[in-house]
Order: sequence, then C-alpha cells, then structure tokens
Amino acid sequence: LVELLQTSTQPLVNQLYPPNKAVSSKEKKASLSKQFQSQLNTLMRRLNKTQPHYIRCVKPNNDKRPKYFVPRNCFEQLKYSGVFEAVAIRKQ
Repeated sequence: LVELLQTSTQPLVNQLYPPNKAVSSKEKKASLSKQFQSQLNTLMRRLNKTQPHYIRCVKPNNDKRPKYFVPRNCFEQLKYSGVFEAVAIRKQ
C-alpha cells in the first residue's frame, strides 16, 4: 500500500509519502497491535514522569449565599466530576 501511495501524482499524497523514501522491512512487518503497544508504552512513560496536581472548584450552595454550606451538593459535585475515582486510582 505504501509503495502504491509513493507513486501517486497528487501533491498532498506525495508530501505524506515521498516517492523515494525507502520503507524498511521492520516497518512493513509492524502490525497494528505492535504500533498501539509502542504508542501506549510511550504514553505510560510520559505519564509516569509527571506529578499531576488538580484544583477543583466546588459550589457550597446553589443560592450563592456566603457562609452557607450544603454537604449533599458538595458530595454530588465531587462524585459526578470523578474526584473520588481519581483519588482511589491514585492510591493504588
């Protein structure tokens, strides 16, 4: 397929698949699952190097009244925004 695309006369296809670029046998043999595995490994290496920090704003009440706290509203906001799941995953 790559060889066919390299013989195209369309300028855009020629940019993506230059006519004289040789494709190694290793690249030809790389299956889709191998490509996915490689990309996933790269992503996991990047994620493991980071130290994520989050700031989540929570509305204490629907009336925007000062010094008025509705625990159920705060609990629902944290639950449905995935904060509890993120903490559980982080603890693992």
